[in-house]
Amino acid sequence: MNVASKPRWGQARFLRWTAIPGRYQTEDLGISFRAARALLNKAESVVAEETGLPVSTVEALERRNHWVAASEAVQDYCERNDIVFLGWSDAATKRFYGVGVRWPQAELHASRMD
Repeated sequence: MNVASKPRWGQARFLRWTAIPGRYQTEDLGISFRAARALLNKAESVVAEETGLPVSTVEALERRNHWVAASEAVQDYCERNDIVFLGWSDAATKRFYGVGVRWPQAELHASRMD
């Protein structure tokens, strides 16, 4: 496939193009709490204290053992601290692509101007 025929980001056919097994990095879960915590530069104990969860639960979430209530608590916490979660899923393969985190776009521009 040449570059000119590759779909652009955001187009519906992009998902079909990326769903080639073994060609792209995929994840079992569509969220990375470890990456979010690292971007926030906070220890597991701090996240646990600020979310009201036990440290062992935060550690388990980072090992990809997810429980709905705990996952929602940590995701809400991260989003309140301006973390943007990235990625999309493919319904056919039940895999996630592009999983990661970033700062909001406005903050990226502001940090480049400093």
